[in-house]
Amino acid sequence: MKLSIELKVLSVVACALFAVSCSGSDPAAPTPTCQDRTATNFGAPLPCTYPPPTPACETNHTGTLIVVNHAANLLPRDVYVDGANWGTLPYGSQFTREVAAGVPHPVECRDTATGRIVSTAQPNIAQCQAYTLTNTFSVDREVLD
Repeated sequence: MKLSIELKVLSVVACALFAVSCSGSDPAAPTPTCQDRTATNFGAPLPCTYPPPTPACETNHTGTLIVVNHAANLLPRDVYVDGANWGTLPYGSQFTREVAAGVPHPVECRDTATGRIVSTAQPNIAQCQAYTLTNTFSVDREVLD
């Protein structure tokens, strides 16, 4: 019986030692660090962090040109930008396109029936900015603002 009690005591002590050694953190173990060189915290403790992505307009050096048709006579217009036909723009509608920033873009609005140029403009859009060109038409003339 004495042997049985000693074995029980030894087993309790062994379990206690095992639990203590497994539950605590090993102070000698290294802290995992970020190993990704593209991360902003390379070599620092995990998790890795990254800079925000560069906007496409910055990468591509573009801005947004918006052409809106607010014709008082409710007529559609053919829209040409940089000599390219963007298509027919119905009254109350708009075209939105990315264009090169920092250069002038000739814009023409043409009568869809005759092809006659009824208004022109030449906006220079800043990088990552939007520029809205709204046409207003009167009986004798049209203006792009």
